[in-house]
Amino acid sequence: MVKKRRVSGVGAALCLWLSATFMVQAVEKRAASGVVAPERTPLLQVRAEVDGEDWTAETSVSLDILRQYGLVGADNRPLFYLSEVGGRRDGKPAPMEWAVHDGTVSITWIVPGKTPAGGIRSFRLRRGTPRSVPKPASSVTVQKDGTCFVVRNRWFEVTHDLRHGGLIVKVRFADSGRTWEPMMGERLYEKDRGAFTLDADAAALCVASRNGPVSTELTFAARYLSASGAAPASAVQAVYHYRYSAVSPFIEIGAEVRQHEPVPWSEVHFFELRTKEPFFDRFVMGPPLRSEK
Repeated sequence: MVKKRRVSGVGAALCLWLSATFMVQAVEKRAASGVVAPERTPLLQVRAEVDGEDWTAETSVSLDILRQYGLVGADNRPLFYLSEVGGRRDGKPAPMEWAVHDGTVSITWIVPGKTPAGGIRSFRLRRGTPRSVPKPASSVTVQKDGTCFVVRNRWFEVTHDLRHGGLIVKVRFADSGRTWEPMMGERLYEKDRGAFTLDADAAALCVASRNGPVSTELTFAARYLSASGAAPASAVQAVYHYRYSAVSPFIEIGAEVRQHEPVPWSEVHFFELRTKEPFFDRFVMGPPLRSEK
């Protein structure tokens, strides 16, 4: 029996809130015969809660709805792109990414330029492939270097090391050039069994890697081991998912912990950052954004 626990969080202070809604808007389309017939066109709208520039929006749309408009293929692969409606960017495609899961398509795209607080931007789902898509103002990339995966955007360079459970071992900040070497205290603890950490796994695996115009995603699988390299009897392990943005310094982190036996643990440490020496003037952390048992 495999028991799971999921938690997730964002590794940065939130600077912009947004709301996204999916609408089906009735419009008119003139047929070849000259008769005006109604047509329903999917529309996405986002509203900024504060002033923002080049920010990311995300929403999910049912596959059933998309099928009605011929926007997905037989294999559920999306056959659409997003173009803005209204304003000086009217008709221009937006950089976007998508993923299919649980009967829905999650869509993530960049809302380019400035949006004032309370401002509403509209994007239409259009069938086909655009001739060209404007490149984002900034980019995010990932490169494998030996046992390390190095993610770069305009704010920082982050290094994950498979010899340390795939955890973050180094962050180099672009503006200052300073390098921070955090210690991620991802561990389990029970008094009669002791502590087991992901950092002790020197043979972690990168089980998924994706690099797109909006974000880069990395997924690592590692075992909880003792300082001597021994695993607990329940063979507990974790899968960590990291998502880096091209237009934001946020790092989204999610974890799924599994074990083969229902063994209780008094402590489960997630995204516990420690540092050997004072590095930041200010440092704020809080509870997970979401936790599922």
